[in-house]
Amino acid sequence: MRSERGQAMVEFAGVSIIFFLLFFIILDGGRALYTWATVAEVVREGAHQAEMTETTDAQIRSAINAHAGLLGDLGSTATITPSGSRTALQMVTANPAKQIGLGSRKGVLAAGADADLVFLDATLQIRGVMTRGAGLAISE
Repeated sequence: MRSERGQAMVEFAGVSIIFFLLFFIILDGGRALYTWATVAEVVREGAHQAEMTETTDAQIRSAINAHAGLLGDLGSTATITPSGSRTALQMVTANPAKQIGLGSRKGVLAAGADADLVFLDATLQIRGVMTRGAGLAISE
């Protein structure tokens, strides 16, 4: 009888080690998956906020922290580059126009501004041009 109890304790010790090992692997795996998904969402939200016109670094950090959930304050350690105007559209339209002193007429979609547009296809080939509101023909 005594040897059977000893055998049961040894079997329990062996099985419990495997059970607790698998339990903690699953638990930590779930935490890692949560962290990965949350960081991915935070990055998307930070990038989305940075696309907004005239967004400050503080607004981006606030948006990051609003989506960080249980991970805490991720915004204070986030690297945000470049500062200032961030959108690709601004970098190729409004900012160059401002640099040469034409910011009120060029690079903006506003009443009284010149309607200068370039139409590109999916392969970035020019398919049309509009200058001062009038279209120009593009030969194929």
